[in-house]
Amino acid sequence: MKKRLIILSGLCLIILSGCGKEEKSAASKNSYSVQSVSKESYQETTEDTRQVVEDSIAREQEKEAKKKEKEQKSSEGQVMTYSETDEGMIVSVYLGEKKDVKIPKMVRGKPVIGINGSFKGQSRIRSVEIPETVRFIGKESFMYCDNLETVTIKGEGLEEIDEWAFYYCESLKKINLPDTVTKIEMVAFEGCQALQEIKLPANMKEVGEGIFGETGLEKVDIPDGVTKIHNMAFYKCTSLEEVTIPESVTDIHGGSNGSFIDSPNVTIVTPKGSYAETYAKEEGIPVKH
Repeated sequence: MKKRLIILSGLCLIILSGCGKEEKSAASKNSYSVQSVSKESYQETTEDTRQVVEDSIAREQEKEAKKKEKEQKSSEGQVMTYSETDEGMIVSVYLGEKKDVKIPKMVRGKPVIGINGSFKGQSRIRSVEIPETVRFIGKESFMYCDNLETVTIKGEGLEEIDEWAFYYCESLKKINLPDTVTKIEMVAFEGCQALQEIKLPANMKEVGEGIFGETGLEKVDIPDGVTKIHNMAFYKCTSLEEVTIPESVTDIHGGSNGSFIDSPNVTIVTPKGSYAETYAKEEGIPVKH
């Protein structure tokens, strides 16, 4: 009897042991299944996240492109391209159809600091407004804009007008030059036949070569502080009647390329004993005090 009970106990242990293995195996399979599902979900979530990020980047790029286009197109028919420097933006090309042009102060978060040959030969332009952020007007910027009548320079920021800048703008009647301008290069205003008057900047030091040749100027006051009037500065100014020259001027070009060559109606107004008085007498130009 004892022997039979021992055998039955052993069989029960074997059966119970087998059941444990099957449960463990099942649990292991279930665990593997859960892990597989989690991995797939993770991959789907990652792909969804990546798509969201890519869509966000695309939207930002589109927004930036529209912003740039809006900045370049300040109004319908006015389109400008720019070159970028560390200090700011420079107007490179004007592609618009506007007759009255307004140069913007800021482009892409940077100030517009210069104009570089941008409007050369554009006959449609009638007026230009230049903001105080602009420091220089580059070479040939408005050359041969033969219908340009008015240039308005805002504020006190402009420092330099380069050579040929307004060369043969035959219709130019009015331009204001702020006192911050220290340099006007050669022939900058030559051929501006409609230009009858101009106020020169207080801080300029020289009247450059040929800068007012063949203009319609009638009267000019040279600022105190100017030291030199270059050759042909007022060449062939047939309407020029009076030029006031201060004692600070100690060099005026004479001879065949003289500062006032072929300007037959000019009279020099200057203090007695000044260099300009001596020059006028040597050149046969009427002088008064």
